[in-house]
Amino acid sequence: MSIILGSLLFWGLSAFAASNTCIECHTDELDKPFKHKAAVEDCSSCHDPDHEVRTGHPYRLYEATNKLCLKCHEFRPGFPSYGNASVGHPIDGHPTSRMKDPLHPEREFNCISCHNPHSSKMETLFRYDYSKNSVYQGHLCAVCHWNIIFVGEPPTPPPWHQ
Repeated sequence: MSIILGSLLFWGLSAFAASNTCIECHTDELDKPFKHKAAVEDCSSCHDPDHEVRTGHPYRLYEATNKLCLKCHEFRPGFPSYGNASVGHPIDGHPTSRMKDPLHPEREFNCISCHNPHSSKMETLFRYDYSKNSVYQGHLCAVCHWNIIFVGEPPTPPPWHQ
């Protein structure tokens, strides 16, 4: 017993606790085949157990969602900047902010409107399964724009598609 306690004190009790405490309750966060590297390595890359009280960000995030995601994902060679609201995301220049989430209108649209920051069935960590075998039949856009794609409403291109 004293060897274990001594090891914890030597290596740092807080590092041991941080890496194990979250997963004890949040077992489903990493249960899908594709995992976000930051989530696997250390929950505290994005979350701080005490921060919600000090900053007011949900899920105990250090910062607002997009700002936090863009710390690592700001630039990909060959693609425009994700963080530039006038250019948008590489998928057809879709905006990454400044609009309501079409599936959850009470929320602002942000990175996690589409991507699961922990794990996903989709390689791109996309939140919804849009594979050919899913209800969306391989149409990524159908997740939010179902009526335009499947019901036959005349499409009105949003500004970022023009």
